[in-house]
Amino acid sequence: MLYQFLSNKENRSYALPIFERLIQAIRHGEVAEVRKSGREKLIEKMPEIFEKMKNDALKKERYVAHIFPTIISPELAPNFYIGKESPTEDEIYRFFYLIISGIYKGPYIVNLDNINEKLISEFRRDLINENLLVLPFQKGSGIDIKKLLSLIGVKVVPQLTEFIYSFVIVSFFISWIKKLERKEEWMKKVEELGLSSMLEKIGIRDDTTLVIFYIPRQKKEMYYIPRLKKFFLTWYKDFLEGKEDTSSTVEFIFSTYVRNEQYRELSSSLLNKFLYYFLNGYVNGELLNKLINLKVSYELKQKQPCGFIKPKVFFTNLEKYYKGFL
Repeated sequence: MLYQFLSNKENRSYALPIFERLIQAIRHGEVAEVRKSGREKLIEKMPEIFEKMKNDALKKERYVAHIFPTIISPELAPNFYIGKESPTEDEIYRFFYLIISGIYKGPYIVNLDNINEKLISEFRRDLINENLLVLPFQKGSGIDIKKLLSLIGVKVVPQLTEFIYSFVIVSFFISWIKKLERKEEWMKKVEELGLSSMLEKIGIRDDTTLVIFYIPRQKKEMYYIPRLKKFFLTWYKDFLEGKEDTSSTVEFIFSTYVRNEQYRELSSSLLNKFLYYFLNGYVNGELLNKLINLKVSYELKQKQPCGFIKPKVFFTNLEKYYKGFL
């Protein structure tokens, strides 16, 4: 899967910013020399460098920090090194594939694992064809967040964080799925098969997992969020069943964001934490309360306050969700 992806030069070109972040900690040797030769050379040599990195990790018989985010090298902290086991070749290839084929913006990369590969490849292809994924040689490379948000009915553009970004990509992916067929055909199949079976049929399984990478220059992070199908069925059900033109879940959550420059950093931080729990299938009441209170305290000071979008629908779904556990 990795080398099939890398065999396409266009794929390598779009993935170049991810690759540059992945090798940014390599300061010496062959890889560093290739990097000095320019971006075209990096695009050309990408498959070879991946193979070299894989062989180096296997030779050292350990997880290496510049490949696997969150791993601490034994040279820096021998008492805290957690990568005791040796990585397998398949494991390294899988990791490389998930990160290099991800959807990125800056240091944020999102991918889906345990999903029909044809489906996710078509998703990437459509992002490129619709100019939603911008070439690294152009200004603002990566995903066009403003355009993506507009397509899912969100006018505000929040400060990006790992989970805000992930939620945007997941929400657009759901919107894209719904447009795979004509509305009438989609509705007919959902009615005949049921939404759960319909998602299964197109390749979204019970074990479909959201994989999130955050790769700044310093501390790197990686998250696995499982049971994504259940999340879709819980919070996008009305949208996928055609009862909504835009997702009320998405509209409400982003309506809690305050974009005023004095509030947006705190608002973004709270929303990021809330979405971490939310994507994992849990609504954190304390964080939701803080988001709502911050929004209210700001809007009450404005001459023309803006309210929340579809809060009743969100809280009705929330009540149904928790009743399912009683």
